[in-house]
Amino acid sequence: MLVQAHNTHPNSPKHVDIICNGDPVRPNIPNAWRVEKPNKFTYFMNTPNPFRLPEKNWIDAVCCVALLDKIPTTEEELMSYGKGDIAVFYTVWSVPATLRRSIPKEKGQARKLLNMVIEEMSQKSVTRYVTLSPKTEMATKFHLDNGAILLSENELTLNFEYKKEN
Repeated sequence: MLVQAHNTHPNSPKHVDIICNGDPVRPNIPNAWRVEKPNKFTYFMNTPNPFRLPEKNWIDAVCCVALLDKIPTTEEELMSYGKGDIAVFYTVWSVPATLRRSIPKEKGQARKLLNMVIEEMSQKSVTRYVTLSPKTEMATKFHLDNGAILLSENELTLNFEYKKEN
């Protein structure tokens, strides 16, 4: 089940706090900013959750996207650039399979969620899909394996770009 949280939903701040506690990619991004419009905060629950609560152990993957007018190279730029038509994926992660779960997590959930969000955003007036990724081997492998190209190498980050399908 694909779920989006927005700051207009009364439970969103609580849900975002629960889910993003311990974000391994961008822990410094304020949770309230993640759900400000037009930003997108999306999480994926592939496993049935009998409690219907976004408890972390039922979440399979999380994806946060900002719609900006320029491509950021730092977290500061990410949060200060104006709203625009460039989708910037600044955090994508899957919840570790080792987290207490009664049903094992399928492999590839972050990839699945990334593709679902790109597909959904292709219906909107987005002109580019880029990332603000950490400078790690894991991030590089993830994005290159998913078809992105390296757009720029910055002091602390990498920008990858996914091809826009027409």
